[in-house]
Formats: sequence, structure tokens, C-alpha cells
Amino acid sequence: MAGTGSSNRTKYHIRKGVLFAILLLPLWSYLYWLASPNTTLKVVMLDKTAQDFSNIEHRAFTWVLNHERYTKPDGSQYSKRLDYLGYFPKPTNLLDSKDLHGFSQAQIDSISDYVDVGYFIDTYGSYYQDWRDRMRDIPRTGLIYGGFEGEDASLMESLMDKKKLVLAEFSIFGSPTPKPVRERTENLLGVYFSGWVGRYWQQLDTIVSDEVPRWIPRLYQEQYGVEYDFSGPGIGFFHESGRLLLLSEDELNHIVPIMETNPDVAEKYGLDEYLRYPFWFEICTMNSSVESIAHFRIHPNERGKELMDSLDLPVTFPAVLVHPDWKTIYMAGDFTDNPVGITSSVFAGVQHVKPFMYDNQNPEDRKKFFWEWYRPFITGILAENFQE
Repeated sequence: MAGTGSSNRTKYHIRKGVLFAILLLPLWSYLYWLASPNTTLKVVMLDKTAQDFSNIEHRAFTWVLNHERYTKPDGSQYSKRLDYLGYFPKPTNLLDSKDLHGFSQAQIDSISDYVDVGYFIDTYGSYYQDWRDRMRDIPRTGLIYGGFEGEDASLMESLMDKKKLVLAEFSIFGSPTPKPVRERTENLLGVYFSGWVGRYWQQLDTIVSDEVPRWIPRLYQEQYGVEYDFSGPGIGFFHESGRLLLLSEDELNHIVPIMETNPDVAEKYGLDEYLRYPFWFEICTMNSSVESIAHFRIHPNERGKELMDSLDLPVTFPAVLVHPDWKTIYMAGDFTDNPVGITSSVFAGVQHVKPFMYDNQNPEDRKKFFWEWYRPFITGILAENFQE
């Protein structure tokens, strides 16, 4: 009996030790991350869009910088709230910004001399309707702030000329970017915006969900002359001229757009070759100077295909385009706008528990795209350029 009691006590202590070790895993993970060597990286991010004070539009890139221990020259971490150029809305001042407007070419060249990476993210801007339910006494005008400017294009060009890493993505071409600046930027990147953007929604019923912008039902009724009566999941396409097309699940064989990555690229960076993409995207074309390494695919049924054909909308179009030296990369989706928790960036090995970090049963959960595509891709690109 004494032996049995001793054995039980041993098992108890083992179980207690294992439980204690498991409970300490987050601390060990944090300490390991904290002790990892850092790499100084000088980054300039441009982000001119905000519908609230969360700075979510560039959160995903900031997460990668912090997790991979890329720091500013003073050794501190990059902050999603401070370390970028663009729009800085505050409850006391919605017009606050810090950008390149009015900079001379000499000043812009000095920035491109200094930095290692330029990331041009989202210049759609901010509008009165984004804030009217949150704040009083704001200008009752359309655009509050936004647009890709000539100085921004000059910085991009200067960085490219110096073979610095240039990343750019969704919404730098469209309104309110002036046409001459748009054309100049398109030529720099080898990417041409068709004027069409799109997005998936899990629920198109505006009574059930507040995710669908208020202007969509109004515009739909104006264009088609019938009452907006959509419900359930679907994909919307919107042209800068005001044209729109909504495909409900009745016009789709697969309700969510799929991003398909070239097999060799997927294998190299550890990406999902086929992945749901449930957020904003652009329909672009490209010239021969760039290569498409991933594309978006819509899966309409026969009726949906007829509707898309009536507006010359393709079912496949480029998603990620690279220059031959891979120093300039354009992503035709709103990739960095992701609700991933920034706190998780300070835990080493957190990617090994990524299935617990998103809801795979929810097609609208954008965090899956971050963990299965954006994080490994951007991590790989930065490592190739800045880690030996």
C-alpha cells in the first residue's frame, strides 16, 4: 500500500509540474522573443485612411515588424499609432495629419536615402459619413483627408531608383487620387487599375448587419430602379463611375473569392496555395514588366457569369505583382487592414498555434488570411532582404 501511495504522489507531482510548465509557456515564449536579436530597419509607412481611431489599416505590417524583431534605429519597436505618415485623427482634431505634402524633391530624396523600406498602404482617405455617428461639430463635407499625392509618387520613384524595397497595396490608385498622379504611379508599378473594386460580405442585409456601407442600398436603388432586398452572403463590385453589381449566393458556386498563389511561391514561403479572401480587392491589369505570382478568382454560376460579363468583369485577375528583382511588390487587396491582435506579436513561436487564432468556420474571419498568407509572405520578403 505504501508503494501505491508513493506512486500516486509521484504521478500527482508530475501532473502538477506539467500543468505548471504549460501555464508558464506564454511567459517563456515572451522571454524568448525578448531575448532574440533585433535587426535595425528604417521603414516609412504611408497610410491615409481611418474610419476610427484604431489605426487598423497598417496593423498587420506593424505586427510582422515587431514579431520578427525589426526595430527603429533607437532600438524601440514600431508603433501602429505613431510610426507612419498620413492621417492621425484625434477626438479633438479630425484634420490632424503628417505627410509629405509640400516637400521638395531634395527633402524626398533625403528620406529615400535614409530608409530601407517604403510601404504605401491605403490612401482612400476619410469622409464625413465615416465620423458623423461618432463625433459632433465636424465639417459637413465629403472628403476630410486622403489621396495619393505627387510627393508620395516621388518618394516611391526615388526608393525604386535606389533599389530599396517598395511594398504597395490596395487603394492608392482610386479616388481621391488625382488622375495624373494615378497614371504616374501605375506606370511606376506596371499595374493599371480598372476602376473596379470588390468585397465579400457574410450578410448583405443592412438591417441584420452594419458592415455593408449605407451608400450601397441607395446606389443600388438609383441604378436598378428597384428596392434593395439582399440578404445572406454575397460579393459586391463597385466602379469609380458609380456602377455596381451585387452577386448573392444564388449567383455564386462558391460564395467567397479565392486567392490562388503560384505553387512555387506558395512552397517557398509556406503559404496556402488556395485561400479564402473575404475583404476589399481591386481589379487590375499589368504590363510585361511585372509578373503575377497570385490571382483572385470569383466562382459565379451561369447566371452570375452572365451578370459579370455584362459589365466586362473578369472572374480571375492579378492579386500580387512583382518586379523582376522582387524589390517592388504590389498587392491588389487590403491586406494590411487586419484585426489581428498586436499583443500576440511579442510571443515567439505563436505561429505554431495559429489554428487557434482564427475561426475557420467563419468565411468572413480575415485573421485566417493573415496567419496563412500575409504573415509568412511578408516575413519571408523581409528576411530575404535584411537578414543574412
